[in-house]
Amino acid sequence: MFQKKRQNIISLTRETLREWSDDHTSAVAASLAYYAVFALSPILIIMAVTVGTVIDRTTVESEIVGGVEAAVGDDVANTIDRLLDSNTAEETDVFGTIVWIAIVVWGSSGMFTQIQNALNKIWEVRPQPSRPLLAFIENRILSFSIVLTVNVFLLATLLINTGINILIRDFRELADVVFLIRPLQLLVSVTMMTILFAVVFKVLPNVRIRWQDVIVGAFFTATLFYAGQFAVGLYLANASVGSAFGAAGSLTVVLVWIYYSMQIFLFGAQFTEVWARHHGEYIKPTKRSGWLNKYKTQEELRRVGIYVDADMNEMALPPDDADGEPGGLSVIETAAVNVKSPRTPSPQKD
Repeated sequence: MFQKKRQNIISLTRETLREWSDDHTSAVAASLAYYAVFALSPILIIMAVTVGTVIDRTTVESEIVGGVEAAVGDDVANTIDRLLDSNTAEETDVFGTIVWIAIVVWGSSGMFTQIQNALNKIWEVRPQPSRPLLAFIENRILSFSIVLTVNVFLLATLLINTGINILIRDFRELADVVFLIRPLQLLVSVTMMTILFAVVFKVLPNVRIRWQDVIVGAFFTATLFYAGQFAVGLYLANASVGSAFGAAGSLTVVLVWIYYSMQIFLFGAQFTEVWARHHGEYIKPTKRSGWLNKYKTQEELRRVGIYVDADMNEMALPPDDADGEPGGLSVIETAAVNVKSPRTPSPQKD
C-alpha cells in the first residue's frame, strides 16, 4: 500500500513538472513578478488601511515587516518598511483623494488580473470574446474583491497570532509549552493560506473545478509556499543578490523574491490541475469561456483514460478502437492517419 502511494506521488510530481515546463511557467512567473513590483505598493497601502481600522496601523505594519523579515531576510523587509512609511495618506482635497483611491484600486487589482490570465493559460482555458469595456470592468471588480479577501485573511491571521503571543507573554505557566504553541501558529498560518489559495483557484480563473480538488491543491500550494519561502530566504540571505546592482539592489532582491514566490504558486496551480485529472474531475471552462488548446487537453486526458470528441464531450470508449480496448490511437496519430498521401502511379508493363 505504501509503495503504491509513493509511486502515485512520484508519478503526479513527474507529470506536474513536465506540464509546468511545457507551459513555460518560468516566463509567466517573470511577467507576474514585473506586474507585482508595480502593484506591491498599492496592495500594502490597502492592507495597512483596511486592517488598520481594526488593529492599530503601527502594529499592522510591524507585523507585515516582521513576517517578511522572518521569511526572506532583512533586505526585502527594509524595502517593504520604506514602502509603508512613504505611502501614508496625507490630508488633501476631495479630488486628490479620489484620484489617490483610484490609483490604489487600479494598481492593486492589476496584479490579480494578471494572475487570472496566468491561471487560465496553465489550465488551458480562455474567456469568450465579449464587450471589451464590460469584461474589463468585471475583471477589475473581481480582482479587487480578491484583494479585499486577502486583507480579511491577513486580519484573521494577525488577530490569532497576536492572541497567541499575548497568552505566551502574560501567562508564565505557558512558557514550558511554547514548543507546542509555535507549531500551532504555523498550523494557523498554513490553514489561512490554504483557504486563501482555494478562493483564488476557485473564483479567479474562468474554470469549473470541484471544491474537493481545490482544497487538495490549495493545501499542497500553501505547504509548498511556506517551505519555499524558507528556501528562498536562505538563498537571498547568502547569495548577496542585490550587491551587484548598487542603489537598485533592494528592488532587485524584492523582484527575485516575488519571482520565486510566483514560481511556487504556479507550480501549485499546475499540481492542482494534474491532481484533479487523476483523482477528481478534470478542470473545464465555464459557460462564458472556452478551451485554449483542445488538442493538448485531449492528449492530457487520454493519458489518464478519458476520451473526448472534437467538441470536448466525453466518450465511453476511445474512438479508434472498435474492440473497446483502452489503447486507441491518440488525436495526433489519428490526424496523421487521416491525411491522404499522394497516390504513386503503378509501373506500366511494356
